[in-house]
Amino acid sequence: MYPAMMLTMAYAYQELNDMELDEYVQFYLTEEGNWFITQTVNALTAAFRASSLQTGKRIAELAIIKKTR
Repeated sequence: MYPAMMLTMAYAYQELNDMELDEYVQFYLTEEGNWFITQTVNALTAAFRASSLQTGKRIAELAIIKKTR
């Protein structure tokens, strides 16, 4: 997840100049920045997990319906 998050951030921040990017880097190197990125990755992971579970349940439901027809 971390590499994907870094790519996402690189895309999101692509229009910033070097000074602005440096400010972000300095933030991410702080305890607060580490907390922020960790929480962000954890939230995305939880969302993907929940969505995958719902998708799997729905596929199973549809498979059962198809079998009974």
